[in-house]
Amino acid sequence: MTYVIAEIGINFDGKFERAKKLIKLAKLCGVDAVKFQVFKARTLAREDSKKTIDQKKTLKKKDNLSKMWKKMELNEKQIHFLSLIAKKNNLDFLCS
Repeated sequence: MTYVIAEIGINFDGKFERAKKLIKLAKLCGVDAVKFQVFKARTLAREDSKKTIDQKKTLKKKDNLSKMWKKMELNEKQIHFLSLIAKKNNLDFLCS
């Protein structure tokens, strides 16, 4: 038997409503579980971290990497709420 996990990761672009929608879309695709990435932004980049060439193209000039990661960060309340949405849709909920 195959067990399919939809790796949502940070593909919701820091938009909580999009994260909820991605769970529901994953259900429509027939997956067994959804998975998000959980982290603290302060552990990934300092205020003075340099952007890559691609990040320079996609980030606003004033945004640094620390701000970018902060936008993608989920807090405990959001994680709990997303897990409830997954459960309501009969999906397992995973984080890494």
